[in-house]
Amino acid sequence: MKIGVDARSLLCAHPRGEGKTLIQLYRGIARLRPSWEFVFFGQSGASAAAQNLGIANVTVIRFDLPGFRWGTWENIGVPGLAAYFGLDLLHGFSSGGPALLPVPFVMTVHDVIPLKFDDGLSKESTLRFRKRLAAGMRNARRVVAVSTSTKNDLLELFPDVPADLISVVPWGVDPRCNGDAGVSPTSASAPSSEPVVLAFGGGGAKRKNALGVVQVFSRVVARVPAARLVMVGVTNETERRDLLDMTRRLGIEGRVELMGFVSEDALDQCYSTACCVLYLSLYEGFGLPPLEAMARGVPVVASDRSSIPEVVGDGGFLVSPDSPDVAAAAVFRLIQDAELRETMARRALARSMHFSWPDSAKRMVEVFESV
Repeated sequence: MKIGVDARSLLCAHPRGEGKTLIQLYRGIARLRPSWEFVFFGQSGASAAAQNLGIANVTVIRFDLPGFRWGTWENIGVPGLAAYFGLDLLHGFSSGGPALLPVPFVMTVHDVIPLKFDDGLSKESTLRFRKRLAAGMRNARRVVAVSTSTKNDLLELFPDVPADLISVVPWGVDPRCNGDAGVSPTSASAPSSEPVVLAFGGGGAKRKNALGVVQVFSRVVARVPAARLVMVGVTNETERRDLLDMTRRLGIEGRVELMGFVSEDALDQCYSTACCVLYLSLYEGFGLPPLEAMARGVPVVASDRSSIPEVVGDGGFLVSPDSPDVAAAAVFRLIQDAELRETMARRALARSMHFSWPDSAKRMVEVFESV
């Protein structure tokens, strides 16, 4: 089989969760089906670091077309190249698809955030997302959702779509999280002199609830003055300014470190020094950071919203993001109680083992072969 993939989320300067999952998924697929060929489509100007994909039988094609507003890259370029390369199947990996297709199409939907949550997107961008998603739902032979929560959102938005058209294929755990790449799981005994709470900012600061995390942490500092909050992925200057303003108002600016994009090695270091991860997002299609934390044996205090309970399960504390005192109390207990940290670390590791890329790749192969 010869499969074309919309790989823009990977073939970029700083791949985030979606791009990281794409490469792990296709490494697993290539191992299961070594005779298959893959064509990854990206836009020009992609990061040179994306050249070494570690996937057998892959060709990378980068191109640009004028007419971003009309989606010419996806609606004209990709279908045209699919026909030119004689592809057997096209995989849309970015929650959307072309309006017209010359080959069978499978679409992966990671989330429907613009249609379920005000994430700060412009009206034009939200409309563009809706059109791409609707085209994919209309044309796909099979749709893959990364969580049951996302599948339910799709069925709510597209009530005429039969439920059995949508398969759930969850993300797995990056091998470097569990020691397969030489990274040992984090010890449950965090440094007691200056306990570190790890959190995540990034695109969609309102949805990620970064300001809410800072408010919760201020309650932790009131009881543990030596505690530090490290928030990674704060790349938006407006978000950074708002967060800094809040830390000053709360009088905790000296206890909060805001980091931008970090390398995988730097992220490993952040996890290794954390006594827990505080993840109070208001909406996620899956929720990769708490899973990566659990796979490293880092206790998690996470939101009880959308798909996050599917991932965390009994492997962490699930709290309402609207109850900062409850969230702060959970973090305080993890800082103060070494025995509890050890117990939650073991539960986190056990829960993370429910998610593996070999299993995800196997399910994806079954979807492709059924199409």
